[in-house]
Amino acid sequence: MQVQGGRGDGSGFAPALAAVVVWGLVPVGTRFFVATTDPLAFNVIRFGASALAALPLMLRARPWLWRPLDLLRLIAGSVLAIPAYNIPVALAAKSVPAGTIGLLIATEPIFILLFSLVASRTAVRPTAIIGAALAFAGVALTTWTGWAGAGAGDLAGVGLVLLGCACWALYSVLTAPLVVRHGAAGVASSILVIGGGLLIAASLRYMGPGAWPGPLVWLELAVMGLMSALLAFLLWNKAAEAMPMSRLGLFLYLIPVVSLIGGEGLLGERPSVAAVCGGVLILVGVAIGEGRLGELAKRMLERAGRLSERLGRTPARAQSRAPE
Repeated sequence: MQVQGGRGDGSGFAPALAAVVVWGLVPVGTRFFVATTDPLAFNVIRFGASALAALPLMLRARPWLWRPLDLLRLIAGSVLAIPAYNIPVALAAKSVPAGTIGLLIATEPIFILLFSLVASRTAVRPTAIIGAALAFAGVALTTWTGWAGAGAGDLAGVGLVLLGCACWALYSVLTAPLVVRHGAAGVASSILVIGGGLLIAASLRYMGPGAWPGPLVWLELAVMGLMSALLAFLLWNKAAEAMPMSRLGLFLYLIPVVSLIGGEGLLGERPSVAAVCGGVLILVGVAIGEGRLGELAKRMLERAGRLSERLGRTPARAQSRAPE
């Protein structure tokens, strides 16, 4: 997603919040549906609907006319973003609670940061090392049954989610130049169509005739796919037009919170104290790794300085207006 800064007039708050609520509820919906639906069929229906809806945008972008290297990046990104991310996460949702999935997905910025440093051959900053260490310590605290309890999910499922997160991060780094050259809508729609087609082709090979759900579930999954893949994307871009990315990025920290609340309120999951503490540690680690804590501290100091100046000038004005 490439945005050249927003107006900062506050109109982006509602669409940004709506987008992260939709994304935060995706692990909840995934956990709910895969309990009774084949995970492969779950993904096929979701991304079949999303790919069909995104097809007009892809045709408008005409990716087949892009230069060969860009086309190669697009195909690789499509594999990483759709099948390589969504198949492991859907399989993991059989045994990993929605809240835990949401917390694990919050590690994606750390993976993106590490892959970006490797790709750019930049020296690793100390904050990146500290942030990554804290985030993965939070993963251990969140998912190890000795601390988090039996409801943390099995280690194989946790590994699948982290594998999906790593694939998504690699996709983000790999396709970032494409967004600059061809626009977010063209790249995202092309990835949905190409990646959705690859996911469907790979999944159908391993699905039996009894894997398909009833018509009502088909409709529900199609709506879920359209909301999470298209509606949330459009809302996020609408918010980006009205809000600087430095502020918009902070909304992403709400996604695991929504997942935890949704898992407890809609699925009856009860996260342990250790799991919640691990989630906090993950978010703090991500914030440190991205440099957001330093940015936040700088803003707070600037506001404190302005407030101090105002308070220092107030007595002087009051004294000058006092009657003699």
